[in-house]
Amino acid sequence: MARFKGRFVRQQEKDRRVQLSELVSDRNVADHTKNTEATDTYQSIWLPGERRIFEPYQVSKDLKAGCTDCGSTLHITDIVTKTNCGLGFIMYILCECGSMNAIKSGKVHHDAAKFKTRPIFDINSKAAIAMYDTGLGEHKTNRFLADLNIPGISASSLAKREKEVSRSIKKVTDESLDRSLEEEKNASFSSTNEETENIPIKIKYDMGWQKRGSGRKYDSMSGVGVAIGNETGKVLEREIRSKNCRTCSYWEGKGTEAAHHDCPRNWYGTSKGHGT
Repeated sequence: MARFKGRFVRQQEKDRRVQLSELVSDRNVADHTKNTEATDTYQSIWLPGERRIFEPYQVSKDLKAGCTDCGSTLHITDIVTKTNCGLGFIMYILCECGSMNAIKSGKVHHDAAKFKTRPIFDINSKAAIAMYDTGLGEHKTNRFLADLNIPGISASSLAKREKEVSRSIKKVTDESLDRSLEEEKNASFSSTNEETENIPIKIKYDMGWQKRGSGRKYDSMSGVGVAIGNETGKVLEREIRSKNCRTCSYWEGKGTEAAHHDCPRNWYGTSKGHGT
């Protein structure tokens, strides 16, 4: 008989339990070492408490697609490094065969206006649309992301995405105005019942400045005017007048003519004349 952890057992049973305990202990040490190495790797890539925006379906699809060389399924735990691209990011995952695979955090697209360009993450373009929709600027957007522990996006990246989505927004706006004008013409024709090629329509006009006037001082740098259909109540046309262009102002301060650019300045009169 022998004692094992305060109990009397047979010597053979004691030897078996001691051997089993040693195997479990060795396995725990190996697992702890492996987890420690993995934790050190993660800490060098991800910050504690850091949050990220990614598309689970797209990432899962790319991981299941496998390695580009051997076709083996990839695992996100095998990440070696990452590249930030605004709110999106690219993970570089090492396969068992030694091949490095780039896995994107979401869908991407390319600038149709350029022949060759880097992939643009959809989430960055969506962020620019959200800024237009909510009226937030670059500073408040990044403050909002910082409060969520999500890495922000640079002002230059947001400016590029704003220019990108502004073209689509303008196109959709023009199409909407054309439809509204046709609806107003049809409504005016129904109300007059006159068969004529030129249908007169009645409109209402309103305008506003982006900066409130004090009653004695009107110095807003931009203003907008809209024409509203009398029958449908929809906006038929709009016009924006701006006295400011940061690019032109910058080069004018240096005494140099600015290069060709998309200049928003289209008004050189007084601020009161914005709405005329």
